[in-house]
Amino acid sequence: MKAEAEGSGWSIDEIDVIASIPFAVSEKRSVRETAKQLLKKILVFHTRLQKDLGVEVADESSRKNLEYQYIAPNADYVNELSTAVEQLQVPDEVLDRGIDEMMGVGTLQQCLDSFERFVNLGATNINPCPIIADEESDEILSKEIIPYLKSKGYGKSFRG
Repeated sequence: MKAEAEGSGWSIDEIDVIASIPFAVSEKRSVRETAKQLLKKILVFHTRLQKDLGVEVADESSRKNLEYQYIAPNADYVNELSTAVEQLQVPDEVLDRGIDEMMGVGTLQQCLDSFERFVNLGATNINPCPIIADEESDEILSKEIIPYLKSKGYGKSFRG
């Protein structure tokens, strides 16, 4: 990213690096399975992430069809996405590694550690995105995660 910034005439210090991190504070197996399904949906669209995780990139025609429909998803889109996710062959251990590297899933401390890892990699802003949309996640976000990030100074003026 630094090289790209400099190639555009910017210093990396002049650019906000926002990490949107899916998270779930839970040790339930079902929540981890939900995270795996979310990760597979993400991988359908991002062949670069597939390569980073060592997944063989499958035929891109279904992904391209989904991209063209991305603006106005309909029933066909939902069906095609579900099919693409089912057909994407990703071993469980790779999904687990992907979750550990790209998400915050587990105890509150494990989630906070994940956010810290992104800051250490250069993120200047953290955007925690709940995997499970429920009141419990909203409460943890508002009472635990946001105050933690604020106490660390992670935001617009933060420069790691």
